[in-house]
Amino acid sequence: MKVGRGSKIFENAKIVQENREIIIGENCLIGDFAFIAPRKLVMMDGSQINPHAVLASGGDIILGKFSAVGFGTKLIPATDSTSARYMCEAAPTGTRQVIRGSITLGEGAYIGSGAVVCVTKEHPHIVIGDYAVVGALSYIDKDVPPYTIIHPQIIKYVTKQRVFK
Repeated sequence: MKVGRGSKIFENAKIVQENREIIIGENCLIGDFAFIAPRKLVMMDGSQINPHAVLASGGDIILGKFSAVGFGTKLIPATDSTSARYMCEAAPTGTRQVIRGSITLGEGAYIGSGAVVCVTKEHPHIVIGDYAVVGALSYIDKDVPPYTIIHPQIIKYVTKQRVFK
């Protein structure tokens, strides 16, 4: 693991280093209780991973300069395919199909609290463009263009009154 000058990794952050490539630039931040386990992680200068974020294993993650991953956000660069027999790591060899890809955040990109960014078979390499903002609680499974703001739809539930005879 390479850590640049001025970077801070909080005491309760967990970074899995075995068989991983971890490069952390200058003045980066990894908050308490973040779980970091991608196959490859590159944090450009000034990028930030807030507390309770999960950067999952199996793929690559690149955080652009001054990009931020919000509190409790999940970045998932590898996932199981539903076309396999099982979707469980304990399954016998050959009975799972794992989609391995990458997630790249552009310069100044921001992923809001509780958002999930997950690769898919159709989009194994996701790019969140420069200065794009992904709102809290969003689910992203494809590219987000630069300078775009994405937020989850607000769904209103209407309960109809039942008439009993």
